[in-house]
Amino acid sequence: MPVIEVIDTYTAGDTRPVWSRNYDDGNTDITDWTITARIKRPGQPVLEKTATIDDGPAGDYSFTFDSGDLVAGQGQETEIEFDDGSGGIFTLANISFMVREQLG
Repeated sequence: MPVIEVIDTYTAGDTRPVWSRNYDDGNTDITDWTITARIKRPGQPVLEKTATIDDGPAGDYSFTFDSGDLVAGQGQETEIEFDDGSGGIFTLANISFMVREQLG
């Protein structure tokens, strides 16, 4: 399966990293949307996180990870599902999400 991009790299053991994103079509207010990330982690169940809408008119949203959410391993598959609340659901898939071991 092709990978769209390596979007971010985090460190295993981080306790509150935030993954900030933007729905960047330039003219869509996402205020009432539900946005869900699913991350397939090595040796772990799929992690599902619901986004916080930070600035709906600007398309800004973010996911906050809790302690233990981030497991080290290369090429973790990620998808982001967008639900506009009126029956429109679409999913971006094949996104590479990297988590590395701590250096010290």
